[in-house]
Amino acid sequence: MSASTASNIRTPSAKRIENRGLNIDAKTSYDKLATMINATPSRVPHAEIEHFKGLATVRLDLFDIRSRPRAIIPILRRMEGLGRRGHKATGHTAPAAIDTIGAGKYSSFTLDSDVSEISTHRSGNARSTTNKEGNVRLKLGLHTGQQDIEMDELRRMWRYADDNGFDFISVWDHFYEAPPIDGNSPAFESIAAMATLAADTKNARIGCHVFCMTYRNPALLANSIMTIDHVSHGRVELGIGAGWHVAEHTAYGFPFDSPGVRSDRLEDGVQALRLLLTEEVSNYSGEFYELTDAKLYPRPVQERLPIVVGGRGERRTLPTAARLADGWNIAYIPLEEFARLNGLLDALCEENGRDPADLERSVNLHMRMGTNAKHAARIERERGSIAGSAAGTPQQAIETIRSYQEAGAARVSVAIRPPVEWDALQAFVEEVMPAFR
Repeated sequence: MSASTASNIRTPSAKRIENRGLNIDAKTSYDKLATMINATPSRVPHAEIEHFKGLATVRLDLFDIRSRPRAIIPILRRMEGLGRRGHKATGHTAPAAIDTIGAGKYSSFTLDSDVSEISTHRSGNARSTTNKEGNVRLKLGLHTGQQDIEMDELRRMWRYADDNGFDFISVWDHFYEAPPIDGNSPAFESIAAMATLAADTKNARIGCHVFCMTYRNPALLANSIMTIDHVSHGRVELGIGAGWHVAEHTAYGFPFDSPGVRSDRLEDGVQALRLLLTEEVSNYSGEFYELTDAKLYPRPVQERLPIVVGGRGERRTLPTAARLADGWNIAYIPLEEFARLNGLLDALCEENGRDPADLERSVNLHMRMGTNAKHAARIERERGSIAGSAAGTPQQAIETIRSYQEAGAARVSVAIRPPVEWDALQAFVEEVMPAFR
């Protein structure tokens, strides 16, 4: 079923209206909902309202609910008569129902009458976007740099993360080891790795933190990402940055230009990528890239595939993210610096007439946590102490991650470097993750 505009209201057959747990009754509620949906097209880019014999079904794109719940919740809060089946709905005799569609599959969307819990349900594990207090919950990711590891163990880690509730799993875009040593460490290529990640998982969103614009022609990258979006049934986000690894550029013949030129290339590429991923036919003439009646078929599964700009450059990277991206990612940064840059992003969004809440912020932290104090001390001795880490005991890791959340992070990913500390990863799943659910 294709997405439609917010003003598309039609009467379906009785068979189209199924009793999926919750219903909206009374024409007044339906009219109010239609008004709210149609009044906020920028917040809800595609929605469809169906009406049949006093019952209304609202279909919203799953991405908006899972990735931008703050845009949906205010609409729902203003509706009268929300509640679970069997609960009394204020002002009405029947509760409300909202169906969502994502990746071509129906999902259910339930809301307590006091807006205390929102859950989205798909095939496989359910992933909630808000916690029991009604707040947008922190999303937790696993960042897996694919170096110094066998592919079988890497895939085992992806499946483990997907089966145990991680919201996001990512790879990186390097041909040599990072940080640079001598180029002799084994490293798997990112597009092929990401396609394998898509095929190996069913629940978590996936991505690359981040593709290097210098290495990736935007037309070719858009085709690759579109394909992976289909493999994953609509779970992909596209991370992109200006690039920094000098040894890779030099060895493979990629130009390593000045920061200003690399920033120009990034901005050029993001605009070309956005056109290719959203428009039927794309024409673009930039300094580095051109598109002439360019088409991308099949279209991505997601109506708006998220583009995330990565980097910490205040003069160019942050303004590019604020103007052109759906999200911003930064890696291994001290808490105080993350908070400062996050504040700059808020100001940049406002300068561009954009709601800062529309730009999702994410951070990657080194995984240096142990199962207990003794284990944590051993990890610190062997791997060293470094800023931008989730280190110490599970409780200390909780406190660190919560600090980044309070500073504005919507998602925190812990970065695993081989050898994989499997006991620590299990402790993270069993002791840290429940603190944010």
